[in-house]
Amino acid sequence: MARLFEKPVSLDTILTLPAERAMALEDPLRALLLNLLAEESLSVEEMVVRLRRRNIRKAPTTVRHHLEILKRAGLVELTRAEEARGGVLKYYAANSRVLGYDLTPEAEGELQEAIGDAEGRIEKVLREVLRAHRREIKRVADGLKDCPYCPTPHFVEYTALKVLERATARAAQRMDWKKV
Repeated sequence: MARLFEKPVSLDTILTLPAERAMALEDPLRALLLNLLAEESLSVEEMVVRLRRRNIRKAPTTVRHHLEILKRAGLVELTRAEEARGGVLKYYAANSRVLGYDLTPEAEGELQEAIGDAEGRIEKVLREVLRAHRREIKRVADGLKDCPYCPTPHFVEYTALKVLERATARAAQRMDWKKV
């Protein structure tokens, strides 16, 4: 049989995202709500107003439905509750942010030097973190359950990458991106 095509594919993205969270983000409205809530704590009514400013008209019941899915997925949390008009006004905030962009092949090419530089530095940091925190990373990894979508368990890799992901998210929050 003659081979008609062959292309090597390198792993350039590792998603450390449980399937439930990925499914919660399958709707673009939920991704938008998550990003609005990553900026500030909002009530459902305030979310409806923010959506209208973007020419997206959704009823509060629809926003509540999508908010509930995000809450169940662990992406949004209740931050405040206030008495208002004989009821309770609840405010929510996101603990995650979606950056839903794609780099063009040209942009990928332009960033290769930066990626290579960062790769070396991150590998060093990863080795240092594993060396310094091997016991707790291994203990947490040993407590993880098999994923129905993974043919082989990558528990230590997942746990170590979660440490880097959380540290990166915290560091990124402190950055003033407008000055870059």
